[in-house]
Amino acid sequence: MIHRGKSKILLSCLLGSILEWFDFAVYGYLTPVIATQFFPSTNKLASILLTYGVFAIGFLFRPLGAILFGYIGDSSGRKTALVISSFLMSIPTFLIGILPNYANIGVLAPILLIFCRILQGISVGGEFTGSFIYLVEQGIPGKKGFFSCFADVGCCLGMIFGSICVALLNSFLTVDQLSSFGWRLPFLNGILLSIIALYIRFYLTESSEFFVEKIPAKSPLHEIFTKYPKEFIYSTLSIAINSVGFYLLLVFIPNQTIAMGKISSANGYLVNTITLTILMAAVFFSASACDYFDKVKIYLIGVISCILLAYPVFYALSYFELLGQILMTGLLAIAVGFCFGPRPLFLISIFPLKVRYSAIALALNLSNAILGGTTPLLAVYLTSKMGSTQQVAIMIILAAFLTLYSILSLVKLTSSIKSQNQSMNTLSNGSC
Repeated sequence: MIHRGKSKILLSCLLGSILEWFDFAVYGYLTPVIATQFFPSTNKLASILLTYGVFAIGFLFRPLGAILFGYIGDSSGRKTALVISSFLMSIPTFLIGILPNYANIGVLAPILLIFCRILQGISVGGEFTGSFIYLVEQGIPGKKGFFSCFADVGCCLGMIFGSICVALLNSFLTVDQLSSFGWRLPFLNGILLSIIALYIRFYLTESSEFFVEKIPAKSPLHEIFTKYPKEFIYSTLSIAINSVGFYLLLVFIPNQTIAMGKISSANGYLVNTITLTILMAAVFFSASACDYFDKVKIYLIGVISCILLAYPVFYALSYFELLGQILMTGLLAIAVGFCFGPRPLFLISIFPLKVRYSAIALALNLSNAILGGTTPLLAVYLTSKMGSTQQVAIMIILAAFLTLYSILSLVKLTSSIKSQNQSMNTLSNGSC
């Protein structure tokens, strides 16, 4: 059994991740509806592209959040960063639910929407990374892989709740009702989760490993770029498949299959819920397996599987019936899940404790800003130009090869550094 104090840690990080990704999921899934409210246009594609553009803006500000909360986390503690980021996340989520639309206040409506997305991006920049770092540092020895996955599990649960919520809205509300008030309900309800998460986090203890570092880095960013530049660059690139695969699988594919008329809106989000559940199970299994097997090998299994499955999955979206689509997207979900499960332990093993929060947060959020947030936008553009979703498979393949190269480079780099340190220790001992 898990100690009561450890259960509180798991619950706090789980709830924070659920809130964070519930909001992002709802925004992504309701893109066609939100587009009509804030970016009305006679050109439907242009309206949707603009809404995806605002989706991307939130990601572009994540690195700023990573810098801000990375500094707080490395200098003042993990708990402090998590409490502040959780509070900051709750404000724009609620505000989106009450924003007047374009018909009411004109161009000010999309401007306010962009402002809310910027605030969310900043808070998420510190929230997610802080959660899995805190989980690993506070985890039970020998079970750190199990502990680390609860940030990603919370992410999947948030997406699942978002998918179920949108599916229910599409099932029980008319198109007019969904456009007039229905789309606001998920954002308004998100405030309940944020209050609970904030309350639990306020009473958490600080990371035990954080207290070990007697002298924190005065300028984590300066230390990262002067002492660990290669590690930082490779770490940023190693998350490429996570960023691209996740947002293609869980934002682009559901909306695209519905837009193609392959399935109804309600069934589309039902399929997506199944995909998310499979992804969550794969994350949990692969992360827990890291407590018993080599985390790098598990990571590579996921990356190579993404390469092999890319074209079959997007072929299935164009030509298979519903059952075949579920099967193929489910296989891709397993592959992507195996890329997420080992990721926290792998990244944490690269950087020392005093710059860990800043380095991992900035690496992860730069990758998401450059690749994740722009992925649905680029995928929609490619599909509209090429007339087929099969071209989108190239995005997964390129991202997977980039990740594969970066992981192998990091393994080689860290092995070389360890060998040098051991040699220096041997020489030092020999001279005494």
